[in-house]
Amino acid sequence: MTAPIPPFDPKRHADHVVRAYQYQFLETAITWLELASTETLFVEIAEDYDLASADGQTRLTQVAHASTNRQLTLASEKSRHALDNYWMASAAGENRSISLVLHTNMSSGYEKGFTFPDGQTGIEYWSSVQLGADPSPLLDGLRKTHRKGPLLDWLNATPSLAELKS
Repeated sequence: MTAPIPPFDPKRHADHVVRAYQYQFLETAITWLELASTETLFVEIAEDYDLASADGQTRLTQVAHASTNRQLTLASEKSRHALDNYWMASAAGENRSISLVLHTNMSSGYEKGFTFPDGQTGIEYWSSVQLGADPSPLLDGLRKTHRKGPLLDWLNATPSLAELKS
């Protein structure tokens, strides 16, 4: 005989949290299994996991999972926190040996109140800048989506295009 389920409030369900942790643990385990002998994996240090290589490069990886159809934007809390954490870890972008990866199952969404060239989302345009697109719209978008902190202070100091590309 099985016991009846006691009365419950569906708002208190935490299965989405468990799925997010499961996703993070699986991604971390995959990285661990693929680890080269010259790499070191750090878990829950700077980001969800960090991969340091013998050549001095470190990749910070933030893992984000959504059980719903939420979309990732530059204004998303996950994006803003990951960028702020990268900014701190990289000594305000000066330490070029540190990079940031945001690994997610979310699709990229459009920013509210801001558009990017060619109808791209902010996340898509970020990738376009890495491939040579004009970084000015990205700078403007980040200024509008970031609310406070050292990264916003730097963005508001109007860095040159050369600084943005470096």
